[in-house]
Amino acid sequence: GRVGAARAQGVDAARAGWDGDDAEHWIACTDADSAVPPAWITSQLELADAGSDVVVGTVRPELEDLSPDQVAAWRATRVPGHANGHVHGANLGVRADAYVAAGG
Repeated sequence: GRVGAARAQGVDAARAGWDGDDAEHWIACTDADSAVPPAWITSQLELADAGSDVVVGTVRPELEDLSPDQVAAWRATRVPGHANGHVHGANLGVRADAYVAAGG
């Protein structure tokens, strides 16, 4: 989609501007309408330093922006601490060499 294409274009532009091996760079992605927690990038970099190539997570909607039915539906399908089967581009980090190896 358009968001994925925009993200790819941004990563390509960033990669064109850095020196060194892709393995030395971390790509962290979120969305314009998302707010990340204060330690979001620090947590990703700690996991990268520990050997992770990719860090994925879910997103939490601003519940006040949702109708009561939407809040109930979200809560019914979200169990904290359990995988929900979704990967969100709004909460994604990847080592640049892994990004390239996966096809970008």
